[in-house]
Amino acid sequence: MKKISWIILVLLLTFLVTGCGSEPVAEEEFRVAVTTQVVEQGMLTISDRLNGTAKATEEVAIVAGVPAEVDQILVSAGSRVSEGDLLVKLDAESVEQQIKQANANYTMVRLQLTNAKDAYEKTSRLYQEGAVSKQQFDASKSQYELIRDGSFEQARVALDMAKAALEKVNITAPMDGVVGYVNAQVGQTASPAMPIVSVIDLSSVDASFGLSEKQINQVEVGKTIDIWFESISAEPFSGTIIEASPQADSMTKAFPVKVQVDNPEELIKSGMSCVINLVQEKIDDGLIVSEDAIRYTAERSVVFVLEGETVREVSVEVLLTNGENAVISGELSQGEKIVVLGKERLSDGVAVRVIEEGAE
Repeated sequence: MKKISWIILVLLLTFLVTGCGSEPVAEEEFRVAVTTQVVEQGMLTISDRLNGTAKATEEVAIVAGVPAEVDQILVSAGSRVSEGDLLVKLDAESVEQQIKQANANYTMVRLQLTNAKDAYEKTSRLYQEGAVSKQQFDASKSQYELIRDGSFEQARVALDMAKAALEKVNITAPMDGVVGYVNAQVGQTASPAMPIVSVIDLSSVDASFGLSEKQINQVEVGKTIDIWFESISAEPFSGTIIEASPQADSMTKAFPVKVQVDNPEELIKSGMSCVINLVQEKIDDGLIVSEDAIRYTAERSVVFVLEGETVREVSVEVLLTNGENAVISGELSQGEKIVVLGKERLSDGVAVRVIEEGAE
């Protein structure tokens, strides 16, 4: 009798321990943990991202007008200048020496020309009088004309050029702007073949892009387009397409396109990288969900709509996707919540518990 009492007591304690609170735990174990998102209404586009480089709309590379040593450099890269400002001064002494030499040569040849002219005129008179032969007359005439049209003309031009060179020792700014670079050192001989300084106008910049044959017909000269300089701002600048070549570059096979951007604050520097997005496909108004919320099968695509503590399986059609978000159609509406994470373990009517994104 005592043994039976002990058995009853053990069974009673077992019931109390295992039974108390067991039902909520079991219920929680059968709920699938999920995260959700709200279905939104809006626009979705698919775009091609194209990289380009900006350059000052107006840039002048200045070469020395005469080969002479650099005497003074009065500016540096970034200096703001006005039209006519002196930028670089070349050594005038060497140019003046060239003028002296050219003038001496000109004086000598001019004397030769005078003597040849006098001889020709004298020979011409003697020839008319029959005192000299035609051969002597022709020789005198040829000598005069050779000096007049040859060495004298060359000496005159050389002197004019030497005098003009003196005016070129002062290199000045051709326009208002900013000095882009100075490619010279004091004492160095400036070469007329090598730019010595540049001046750029950054009030506007031109951004160049290379488009494919599929993309080129999506742009039109005169149209505005958003352009991003990501090193400056997350917000786009407004640009105008000013060039769209109908001919591909022979080397790159890309079609050159140029976009002009107003730059009154000169935030955009020449050489900066930039980006444009060319829209390929677009839906202006549709139901937008995360691509992760859609479960694809061989037969159909579905999402799971949250209804209280269970879900409703809804077949949907994907109208457009950019790989991150998608526009869908189906029996759901804006503002409803759908499952994002945990959808793989769901079916119609399954109980769920919503957790924070990333929770265990």
